[in-house]
Amino acid sequence: MPCSVQFSKYGDIDVVRVVDVPALSPDAEQVRIAVRAAGINPIDWKTVQGLMREEFTLTLPAGLGTDVAGVVDQVGADVTEFRAGDAVMGASLTPSFAEFAIADPASMIKKPAAINWEVAGSVAGAGGTAYAVLNKLGVHATDTLLIHAAAGGVGTFAVQLAVARGARVIGTARSPISITCVRWALNRWPTATGFASASARSLRGGSTPSSTHRAAVKSRCRSPSPEDPNEY
Repeated sequence: MPCSVQFSKYGDIDVVRVVDVPALSPDAEQVRIAVRAAGINPIDWKTVQGLMREEFTLTLPAGLGTDVAGVVDQVGADVTEFRAGDAVMGASLTPSFAEFAIADPASMIKKPAAINWEVAGSVAGAGGTAYAVLNKLGVHATDTLLIHAAAGGVGTFAVQLAVARGARVIGTARSPISITCVRWALNRWPTATGFASASARSLRGGSTPSSTHRAAVKSRCRSPSPEDPNEY
């Protein structure tokens, strides 16, 4: 039997288990994905701790995760966008912390070859939120955009997407390491720093850090500080 990550009562990480589950089959307008990577978002640990009970109802035991990347292994009869063997990324309908997940083709895209599985599996939630907000605001090249928590999941996507549109971006961050994460994401050192980072236009004119330094920063950015596990 395939396996999935589930919890049968609310609590901390110790209530989470890997269990055998029935095999999933897609409906006519769905695909089944053999999961290669799944992203963890704040809503996942909040769900396990029971902090989301007033937002939505769960029947326990329940699974976790919606960010997903993997290979299509079954295709519904009416699906034309994908075929078995396609590498895809996006958001799943069933929990993605599992060997297999069901997805709506409208919530998936083909994974670019240059993007590894771990990155592809972590884009949909934070990246999709940032993309939707920028579209809602209608951000374009003549705008100045203030982004709070610019080193967070949504923030790092929003900064990069806004800069790609030509906007002038000012990002706030709570600590020096957070500012360094923003610098790494943009692949530029700003000409000035403080509690708020320099504008994107200044960042474009700054020097480029070495690949070794960027790799070290990337590693540090992935792990919250012990003093504040929610910092990023």
